[in-house]
Order: sequence, then structure tokens, then C-alpha cells
Amino acid sequence: MSGSSSCGSCGFVRSTARYLSHRLGRLYDSFYNSQSSTKFVMCFAFPAAIFSVRYRTDTKLAYHVFIAEPSLYPDLSHKWVGKTWENGRKYYLPDHATVKDLKELVYSEQKPLEMKQKELEEAAEAAKNTDLKNPEYHDPSQLLAGCRGRMFEDSDNLALAVKAFCRRDPKILIWKD
Repeated sequence: MSGSSSCGSCGFVRSTARYLSHRLGRLYDSFYNSQSSTKFVMCFAFPAAIFSVRYRTDTKLAYHVFIAEPSLYPDLSHKWVGKTWENGRKYYLPDHATVKDLKELVYSEQKPLEMKQKELEEAAEAAKNTDLKNPEYHDPSQLLAGCRGRMFEDSDNLALAVKAFCRRDPKILIWKD
């Protein structure tokens, strides 16, 4: 009698195993026969994008950069996308970054000085009245950065300065004295 009572649960286990095997087989068949673009986007590209965003937010700090005067905006006209500066642009930097690193990052995207001077020389040849002394190239070392009325030094650690002076509000203002 004891042997027959244990066999009653064997049917449930077998039917559950058969059902799960059937479902997994159908899942494999639908994956194998699906469109390759959908298959690889859902299995590889989408998880990779989520992982990269999550990794960046876990390893770097975000700072919103505002530039006080439109004359100080970096010249981004040579780029294909994002040809104008928008205040509040977000930059991600590691924990050990300095204020100088932030300013160099903001102005690293601007048109190189040599390219600006070449364009001005070409325009001067065409118009003969262009001023070559002001190519509107901004040297980051001459600009000041700070928040909430406090000024940062170039050698300050950016994360500590934001924590101490900005009350953990990472809105950084760049201006010229």
C-alpha cells in the first residue's frame, strides 16, 4: 500500500515535467524561427543598452553645466548634431575629476582654434575687413566655475566642491570675470 500512495504523486510530477518541457520547446522554436533583427535586439542590444546606462550611473557623477553669457558658449557649428549649446547640458565625470577637467570637457567639443583662424582668414580674403584678433575661441583656463555664489578653483575636486558648496545640487555655472 505504501508503494502505491507514493506513485500517485509521480503522475503529477511527470505531467508537470512534460508540460514544462513542452513550453520550453515551444519557446526555443519561437526564438529559433523568429526574425533575426527582433531576436538579437531583444536578447543582446536591449540588455546591453540597459547595462551600459546603469554602469555609467553607478560609476560616474552627473553635472549640469550652465554658461552665464551667450558670448561664452562653445562654438559647436562644425558638428553634425547638436550645433548649438543648450544650458543645463549633462556631463558625466568620475569621482576624481577636477574643475579644470570639467571646463576642458565642456570646451573640448568646440571648433579648434586653427580651424576658426583658417575660416577667418578665408573670410578676410573675401571681405578684407574681418577682425582676426578675436576668433571667439574660449580658453577654459580663463573661465571661472562655481555654484550658488561660490567660486571653485581649477585644482578643486569637483565631487567634493559640489557636495560642500552646492548642497549636492550639481548645477555648475561657468562665467568670465
